[in-house]
Amino acid sequence: MVALRAQEGEGVPQYIRLGALRLDERNVRHDPPSEEEIEELADLIDAQGLLQNLSVVAYDKLIYEAQPKTRGKGKSRSRDKGQVYTHGVIAGGRRLRALLRLVVRGRISLDEEILCSVFPAERATAVSAAENSGRRAMSAADTIQAFADMVRDGAGVEELAVCFHLSPLTVQRRLKLAGVSPVLFDLFRQEGITLDQLMALALTDDHAVQEAAWKGTPAHNRSPRALRALIGGAGISVAVVKFVGMKAYQAAGGVVLQDLFAEVGNQPEYVQDPTLMMRLAGEKLEALAAKARSKGAPWVETFTVFGYLERERFAEAPTALRVPTVDEAEALRQLDVELSSAQEQLDACYDSDVEEAEDDGEDRESDGGGEIQVLEARCSALTAQRNELLDSRREVPAEIRSLVGVVIYVDERGKPVQVRKLRKDDLAAARRAASKAQAAHGDDGGEGGEAAQDGTGESKASGLSERLCRQLTSHRTRALQAVLLGRPHEATAALLHPLLAALVYGHGSYYESRSPLHLRADDCEGPLHTWAPDLEGSRAEGVVTQALEQARKLLPAEAADLLPCLLAMDGDTLQGLLTLCAVLSLDAISSNGKPHCSDVLAQAVELDMRQWWTPTGAGFLSKVSKQQIADAVAQAGMAGEAQALAKLKKVEAVGKAESLLQDKGWLPAILQR
Repeated sequence: MVALRAQEGEGVPQYIRLGALRLDERNVRHDPPSEEEIEELADLIDAQGLLQNLSVVAYDKLIYEAQPKTRGKGKSRSRDKGQVYTHGVIAGGRRLRALLRLVVRGRISLDEEILCSVFPAERATAVSAAENSGRRAMSAADTIQAFADMVRDGAGVEELAVCFHLSPLTVQRRLKLAGVSPVLFDLFRQEGITLDQLMALALTDDHAVQEAAWKGTPAHNRSPRALRALIGGAGISVAVVKFVGMKAYQAAGGVVLQDLFAEVGNQPEYVQDPTLMMRLAGEKLEALAAKARSKGAPWVETFTVFGYLERERFAEAPTALRVPTVDEAEALRQLDVELSSAQEQLDACYDSDVEEAEDDGEDRESDGGGEIQVLEARCSALTAQRNELLDSRREVPAEIRSLVGVVIYVDERGKPVQVRKLRKDDLAAARRAASKAQAAHGDDGGEGGEAAQDGTGESKASGLSERLCRQLTSHRTRALQAVLLGRPHEATAALLHPLLAALVYGHGSYYESRSPLHLRADDCEGPLHTWAPDLEGSRAEGVVTQALEQARKLLPAEAADLLPCLLAMDGDTLQGLLTLCAVLSLDAISSNGKPHCSDVLAQAVELDMRQWWTPTGAGFLSKVSKQQIADAVAQAGMAGEAQALAKLKKVEAVGKAESLLQDKGWLPAILQR
């Protein structure tokens, strides 16, 4: 029998032993609370006591529940003593769980007397439903105001933190929010302002500034970031702030605004005197410049920002690798063997990670993922050693040392970077001197490979493995070939470039103006499909293959008949075949993310890799780390989704990211040139 309406005399208060209470099956709330909720409520009860009675029903007869059997150390198995319950909790299950958690902590015992309201059994379901449905949590505004009221009445921040089991910073944040303009706080209470917006407005304590920022910002652009930028002023680059340091800035009299609502340990500080900050940055850079001059640099230029316009003023300083000593040559050989072995293991892990995760359902992040991280770190360490060894041998030829100076700039991490550069005004003189220097040294361009000529190693610039760099730039090569098919002027110019360079400027010009074309009619079909087996079916592959098939229809079956056939063709047909030859000889495959000699050609034909390549799970995402996957999603404008990816397994993150990046036009940096 069920009774829906309240009966006279029900809900009698009664103290009942905690150990005699159990969660009754008639409690209508079946979704269990999270561990975090239980811990938080236990903290609150521990600090404030049980402020609301538990609603219970008395059992007609005792309920006995046997406890699980246990085996004590060094003892034989025995049946543990069971638990006897006299009452069931029909409303207050979270409070019961929190009280039992305090028993586990040793704060109370099962003999603790708990004040309960006892209801008749026929009212159990109705009472449970009424208490659970009638409950309303405090609003954020009420919670914030309550803390402000307690402080106004004499409570201290530390005291509140202890009583409510909160951190002092959390209490300070709530008080900071309570101090926002009453006009804006009322709007917050009416849900006209979000909590994130209120935290942004609390950057300053000036109510007039807060209200002006809110009213002066269009409704569609009232993001927390926009409000902070408006209140904080124009500000200054984060890199410069990191370079100078807030302590140095404040010691010089600089003023800052601090954001109390940022993550702990990552609280941005808004510079209020950009002029002072830039002066300090200039002084610090000048100190580094003076040190470089003392070491013999013929000229030094410094920059707080080294962007495109600044970079365009300079060219890479020509360098040559001196002949290695016996020890250096052996050390390089050993490093190459170790790096090749580690890279093969890493590629195998990348290839098998997704497949094994799907087959056995294991958590790859704790197994294969860990192995991948170890191998990635190993490859990075070996590459760094190789770079260091090569850099120690790289020298600016003596003939042009008077032209090569030092550029010092602040990078995006706020670190000073020093690089040897050549002013473009001195480029012609340096090229002539470089040719003589190369002839004198007998330099063949390095260790016989592209990485040695660059002198910085495979993955240092791109953050990707050498194999993946080659795979992506294979796609770039094929796409550039496909675009060139419709650009005979550029293809012809590219073909003439290495011929004229060798015949007019001398063979030494190879090191000054390298060509992306294989002049001896060597194609790169083998490497393309070796490094990028996923080329099959791609749009660029289809375009180039179709052009090749059409050309074969114009040519004789036997090579012996080729020259007479060509002599009989008209100029336009020959131009088309010449373009095809230039296209097929083009090689833009790279093992690193540094600028490539094909970049100029790609810019001339306006190559847009978004039309030729997309980041698929099998072709790219499964072969990079989960952090790089998240970075890609964030760069595509989905920062929130990027944070969620960190909680997924690798195989799940790959699938999710592939879906998110679909049609977003995102490209890794190596394909953006």
